[in-house]
Amino acid sequence: MSKKIKSCRGVSPYALLSLDQAARLIKKGGVVAYPTETFYGLGADPKNKKALGRIYRIKGREKGKPVSIIISSLKELQNWVEQPGSSLRKLIKSVWPGRVTFIFKAKKNVNSILTAKTGTIGIRIPPHLKARQLAQKVGGAITATSANLSGLPSCFSAKEVWGQMGDKIDGIVRGRSCKPSKGSTIVDVSHIAVGAPLQPEAGPPLEDAAPLLIRQGDVPFKALVPTLQRGNV
Repeated sequence: MSKKIKSCRGVSPYALLSLDQAARLIKKGGVVAYPTETFYGLGADPKNKKALGRIYRIKGREKGKPVSIIISSLKELQNWVEQPGSSLRKLIKSVWPGRVTFIFKAKKNVNSILTAKTGTIGIRIPPHLKARQLAQKVGGAITATSANLSGLPSCFSAKEVWGQMGDKIDGIVRGRSCKPSKGSTIVDVSHIAVGAPLQPEAGPPLEDAAPLLIRQGDVPFKALVPTLQRGNV
């Protein structure tokens, strides 16, 4: 826990963290909750095996489920995924920062706890400034699983996080409550060959070049289709 900073009703004042405090804890293997544009997430070093194990224990999460990450910039993407082709890069740049998580083919050195041995990893650049700043301060990436116990509702405020998790975590980044959200839209592009042109699901039947909707979140998948159609992106 951190030293006392500004209070937040319903939360122990010793649990509240500045971005710098949170980053230091994460670098030491800690797990902290932080606000995003959707709901509160649990942040840990995605390269720290022990920290990843703590996330599963804290949440009561099944180990067969993967853990997504957020990154601070497009440059960081190359450290986690096989190099996407130009068409896929155009799609990514058109929606990031944004409420869209893309599932990519992961690099071989990515921790199998993150991928749940699927060979793929979910990544997004969030539009939420504090979330991006926290990832940047940690080294470019942090975990992005929701800060709630498995089976319980997602948390939209520090008070809700504290009510579910209390001192199971190492603290909560101070921030405003999140607005109601369905979560990020999840789109799978892991099956698309490097350099292949992209086509929308509704387009010609080239299944190996069509991004697949995995979960409909705040961004309607149909809103991405015009982006895919422009210039055969």
